[in-house]
Amino acid sequence: MNSKYMPKMSLVDISKKTTDFKTYLSALILSGIADVLTENNGYTLFVPSDDAFANLDKDFVSDIFSKNKLHQLKLLLKNHIVKGKYDALDLEEIKALKTLNGDLLHLGEYNGVIYVQNAKIVTEDIETKDGMIQIIDEVLIPDSILR
Repeated sequence: MNSKYMPKMSLVDISKKTTDFKTYLSALILSGIADVLTENNGYTLFVPSDDAFANLDKDFVSDIFSKNKLHQLKLLLKNHIVKGKYDALDLEEIKALKTLNGDLLHLGEYNGVIYVQNAKIVTEDIETKDGMIQIIDEVLIPDSILR
């Protein structure tokens, strides 16, 4: 992607044009959440890079992507999505945001880097017609999946 500002493209369309987060996109499509994102405006996605997924236990990833774990996959994905279109300047001022799961994501800034939980935002402000993408370097796994 040459531009971080693509207001005529949807979140899903932009995701299809990049090689940075194919795993997350596949999960959005498999879970049906991709359809919801294109129907409504104003989401921010904290999208884990493919490298972030590669750093997880391989058995965990294959298990969560299995058809019988669709509910857990949805919980995982919704833990990366918040209502509202937030750019990096907004995120520097916000201490916490509520995910679509209802959980809180804590935000902070250290040495010019914005963190979501313990994940760094590595690519900021990919703006789309229906939201904002912030690429992060870790997968944010909700506690409800780990239990």
